[in-house]
Amino acid sequence: MYWLRFTFQPVNADEIVQLHRHKTNKEKVLLCNKIEDQAYALAQRFQIRVLTGNEVYAMLKEGNALPDKYPHEETSENKRQRRLQLWFSRKNAKPFLTAAALTLTTALVSPFPRYYLIFGFAMLITSVAIRIWGYK
Repeated sequence: MYWLRFTFQPVNADEIVQLHRHKTNKEKVLLCNKIEDQAYALAQRFQIRVLTGNEVYAMLKEGNALPDKYPHEETSENKRQRRLQLWFSRKNAKPFLTAAALTLTTALVSPFPRYYLIFGFAMLITSVAIRIWGYK
């Protein structure tokens, strides 16, 4: 029977006693990050096998049991595709249209309307393009 105790603090003797109280016929194995010396001696006395994180990693590596690609690990292609879908989603067409309208309205009262007109029309064209060809 395996018990996981991966915490920041080392496993102490109280936790070993709690583990010993569980009645089972199976071999008890404690997987932990660190263990105190007294707790380790107590575990040996109670015939509890103790494996630290480094030992578990070494065993997995010896048996070639470590995966080549971990779950939720993204490749650069997946990241790029996800960013494009996020940026050019059809939901973004309305905010671009609102920003374009406000920028073009600002061009009416601004002393330098050329910049506002250029960026306002750029956002307006972007809004229309996203609405037509954007990701769902």
